Amino acid sequence: MSIHSATDFVRMGEYDTVVTTMPCRFDAHVRFGTLLAHDILFAPSITGEVVVSKTAAISCSHDMRVGKVRGSGQLNVDGDLICDSLTFNGMVRCSGVIRCAGDLVVNGLLLNSRHVDADTVRVSGMLRASTVRARRLRLRPLRSGLVDRFRMDGFDGASTANQVIADEIEARGLVCKALRAEQATLIDGCRIENVTCERALTSDRSSSLLLVGGNHRTGCREPVV
Repeated sequence: MSIHSATDFVRMGEYDTVVTTMPCRFDAHVRFGTLLAHDILFAPSITGEVVVSKTAAISCSHDMRVGKVRGSGQLNVDGDLICDSLTFNGMVRCSGVIRCAGDLVVNGLLLNSRHVDADTVRVSGMLRASTVRARRLRLRPLRSGLVDRFRMDGFDGASTANQVIADEIEARGLVCKALRAEQATLIDGCRIENVTCERALTSDRSSSLLLVGGNHRTGCREPVV
């Protein structure tokens, strides 16, 4: 069964497709194959296969457990966010654990006070997290074209984390207490208190690495003008 919501409430049940085109809220125990959200959506939990946000503002008061998340707008989860992949333009905020089996890609702001765990994390904009674990991590400033297109004001500050653990790290402007990697490139004003790198470490003169350990070889990159 599919539903194109013409009301502000979706009752409990299992749906092939749910389309919300107006401010809407979910009953408990709503499951879906695909959710297409165009406006404000409130849900006690979100469970399904695919979530597509068309500049929507989605708020989940408990856990969100889905296959894929993609789109743009705002995603607020007060519980855990568990997914196979996430590609989002805008803001993703999660109060619980973020666990992504594949790629976690955010153009804008990724905000998490606990733990981010993914195969690949790519953030263009700002990351604010307690702990980040990934096979590959890439942090870059937000491109100007995305700022204009999605009106992403205020997403151009430094990325911050207490702890970052990854095999490969490329970070620009990261402020972090402890970082551990096999190989890392830390440039454009990175400030790291404690770095452990086993294979290769590259930094530039604009970055500050206070304590450096591991068996890495060291390289130096000129700051980008």
